[in-house]
Amino acid sequence: MKHAKLISVLTAVALVAGAISLFIIQNYERTTDLSINLIVYNTHLADPVSVPLLLIGTFLAGGLFGLIAGLVLRGRRRGTEMGGGSGLDDAWA
Repeated sequence: MKHAKLISVLTAVALVAGAISLFIIQNYERTTDLSINLIVYNTHLADPVSVPLLLIGTFLAGGLFGLIAGLVLRGRRRGTEMGGGSGLDDAWA
């Protein structure tokens, strides 16, 4: 039973990795110009950026943000479980 689950997980990982690799290979030459236009600041990158690298960077930044937010929330939950919080002796605090 454990071998079947391991094989199915490895198959799913291989399919996802294959799809990501295929996307990168097919679209690596595709580039885009990036610029930002704020009211007080405008800029434009000199060199175009590869679309797959831009997407990978975006997903990694989102994953890092989610990991940090999860750790912060976990720390807050542990702080309240250990008697942290307002520091008052009142049971209702």
